[in-house]
Amino acid sequence: MNRLLLAILSAFFSSVSVASSASCLRIGLLGEFEHKTGSFSQPFGREIVTGTALGRTWLEKNIPGACVKFELIDIDNSIANIDGYIRKWANQGIHDFIGLGTSDQAIAAKKALFDTKSVLITPTASARPLLEKPSRTILLFPTNDLIADGLAHEVRTRGVKKILSVYASNSKYSVDMNSSFKIAFEKRGGMVEEIAIRAGRSDLSEVIRKIKGSDLHYVFVPLYELDAARVVTEISRNGLNPFFVGTDAWGTYSSVIKRLVKNRKQKAMIPVIYDPMARVPLNRKFVSEYNNVSDKMPTDLAAFSFDAVLVAYKINKICGILIDDDKLRHCLHKILPLNTTTGVVGATKGLSLQRSIRIQDIDLEKVK
Repeated sequence: MNRLLLAILSAFFSSVSVASSASCLRIGLLGEFEHKTGSFSQPFGREIVTGTALGRTWLEKNIPGACVKFELIDIDNSIANIDGYIRKWANQGIHDFIGLGTSDQAIAAKKALFDTKSVLITPTASARPLLEKPSRTILLFPTNDLIADGLAHEVRTRGVKKILSVYASNSKYSVDMNSSFKIAFEKRGGMVEEIAIRAGRSDLSEVIRKIKGSDLHYVFVPLYELDAARVVTEISRNGLNPFFVGTDAWGTYSSVIKRLVKNRKQKAMIPVIYDPMARVPLNRKFVSEYNNVSDKMPTDLAAFSFDAVLVAYKINKICGILIDDDKLRHCLHKILPLNTTTGVVGATKGLSLQRSIRIQDIDLEKVK
């Protein structure tokens, strides 16, 4: 059993005795923890577990009497199971959930959250439909329209007038991000050509033909990291070298993206919301503790899962049981400003914490 798994199990079971107290906040952790299915992979689950475990440890060290108990809820390889699991655990008294780091997963939880008067804090889901009323989902990540606006501004600043968008028609995240980018880019006088593919499919012949037969030198790829890797690799294999515009779903420190074109000259830009090297006091403490259980740098999913525990605890401590959407929004404003791994957050947009977005160029050949 590796060090990370040992540390995670220790974090979960070390406080079982105190967690039985009626004063403990019970939180359900939702994700894929035991299985790996494409882009909704088990590593995502590990990051949620590690981040929340460290968040609980921080609370117990820094807030006298703080007590949190987690219930690990594996969604068993399927988004279709999320609704039922939320209802099941709500019937057992859990109305606070953390996890579901992708937009598609979080959207699948909306109705059950509303029906059971429960709250989901998602670390990295970002689709705007998650904020549409009725909503009981708190986003710790900037929404797609804000990320897309930053990317569109950067691309147009470089003088690019036309860009190809390759998005997945069967992914709510990808559709929403593509739409947001198209609106932002065209608002600035640019033009977007679109090709819809199916996530998980490998036929990209239309994409290759389009790039070969045009003057499209920039390609927007709003896909989860495994599908993004597939698109970039296939384009590379055909001897094409466009400049790729990635999204947060690529994963800022994703090993998949960093290794996909070792021997090919490909460049890209991606949005960065969380930087593990940031000298923010709380982040430095978080990264230090994370490094005690892992030999790699934490992802935004782990960092914002850490933040999620702090948000959940403060909301329950200050506001107690939240009955409707308006009370949830009001309470989120009451707990601000909030110290997080990206610094002090003092504003929200609906139920989404506002964090800064930095656009970073990466050389996919040079990144190790």
